[in-house]
Amino acid sequence: IVMASGLGIAWPDLANSRFSWLSIFAVLLGILLLAPLFLVGFLLKILPMDFLVPIMYLRRVSVFTAWKEFRVSLLRGNTRRLILYVLMRVLLLLIMRLAAGVIAMLTCLLVLVPYVGSVILLPLSIFEVAYPLYFIEQYGHAWRLIAPEPEG
Repeated sequence: IVMASGLGIAWPDLANSRFSWLSIFAVLLGILLLAPLFLVGFLLKILPMDFLVPIMYLRRVSVFTAWKEFRVSLLRGNTRRLILYVLMRVLLLLIMRLAAGVIAMLTCLLVLVPYVGSVILLPLSIFEVAYPLYFIEQYGHAWRLIAPEPEG
């Protein structure tokens, strides 16, 4: 709907092969309307996968109980830290996607072969899964999800 409305606003300029203030307005309107939608969509993906699923695993509880635990134990008093976490996740996601694209080009698209691509890009996949688990561990020993390596 947002893209269609932006295209509808800019269509007269596009039909005349010119780029005027109306086209600039349509582009800015599209960016202003799509950015919050992308942010909300990213949060709806990241909150359950990065926080609720680990809480459900640790506490052996339902999603509603995990949501309450998240609000009470992690969100309360740590809002700034969680905002920085989300910003870092966005930055890391962009960097990892860029790295995957560069790797794909350097290997002449060999990473698009299913098994080969999984093996070559495995470090990126592991990092993407492990990063939230290590983030949660900073809240104390009760939040430890990854067992420490046995000594010697």
